[in-house]
Amino acid sequence: MEQEQGWADLQINALSKSFRDPKGAQVHALDGVSLSIPAGEFIVLLGPSGCGKTTLLRSIAGFEKIDSGHINLGGNRIDLLPPHKRPVNTVFQSYALFPHMSVAQNIAFGLENEKIDKNEVKARVGQVLELVKLTELADRKPSQMSGGQQQRAALARALAKKPKVLLLDEPLAALDLKLRKSMQFELKRIHRATGTTFVFVTHDQNEAMALGDRIAVFNQGKLQQVGTPFEIYTAPASEFVANFIGESTLLQGKISGQIFEGDGLRITNLNQDINANASAKLIVRPEAFTLMQGQTSCGKVEIKEVIFAGDSLEALLVTQSGHEVKVKTGASLLSQLNVGQSVELFVDVNQIGQIA
Repeated sequence: MEQEQGWADLQINALSKSFRDPKGAQVHALDGVSLSIPAGEFIVLLGPSGCGKTTLLRSIAGFEKIDSGHINLGGNRIDLLPPHKRPVNTVFQSYALFPHMSVAQNIAFGLENEKIDKNEVKARVGQVLELVKLTELADRKPSQMSGGQQQRAALARALAKKPKVLLLDEPLAALDLKLRKSMQFELKRIHRATGTTFVFVTHDQNEAMALGDRIAVFNQGKLQQVGTPFEIYTAPASEFVANFIGESTLLQGKISGQIFEGDGLRITNLNQDINANASAKLIVRPEAFTLMQGQTSCGKVEIKEVIFAGDSLEALLVTQSGHEVKVKTGASLLSQLNVGQSVELFVDVNQIGQIA
């Protein structure tokens, strides 16, 4: 199914939206948010509950009235338009399928309301059913389908109207882990097949990393960082992003002559990109640490806990100063590690980042 309406960049310009909490205090759901989304991109809005990501999605859809700023799509301002006049469509977490209608009838409903020719409606329904691999289930009611099938039906209904932007509000949250993983592959496939701009909201970091061409990280109504999953993971712009995206260990200390000392560790031969600083903060991902020789030694640590994760081990260690360090290392070490044991810690200096 090709995107026939033409692609268009989505521009969020200085968007602000405030609410009053039950005690009357003002809460900034969106605080001057600006974001440029190229046509055809799969962007994920990520952050904790109450960070503003869903408010932004609802603002694009027209379900929230913004206080200031504006939203442009293809150079045309859309924030002054009512929801039904905006060339966007939304897929909700609850699917919102009509229970008394078949899959095909659910998909056709919105098209028929727009007085589209019956032959065109039939053609579009057939196209999207094929796209989401539900052709053989066209006559089933939602209650006769699995959660994943219902989710694909909701996607088909939204895509049938050929929106320029598809908004997805935590659409996989109600699915079990295995089904969520399967649907992630389906979403990527459908996105490539349609070329439609996808704006996807989630609070699940792994889901964001798996799906997004780029990730926009939010906290307390502000946009913290925008970048590819690789950029967000390897070069977080703030301590919040470093802690929110994946596991990490933050080390506070000082750097002198490419040698870091702090939190009970001493790391030599730091990468030249690490700036000498009297008060430095480093970020180290678990996979950068190892308990096997071959990397730069950091010092002695005590094993606090070990978790077997199938193809790897996840260990929580404590430095001599009492600072906790998270390590992901080879599963072959399982029989060699015991809680309370003192071991030497090593690190790949090329995987160490620095928080400004």
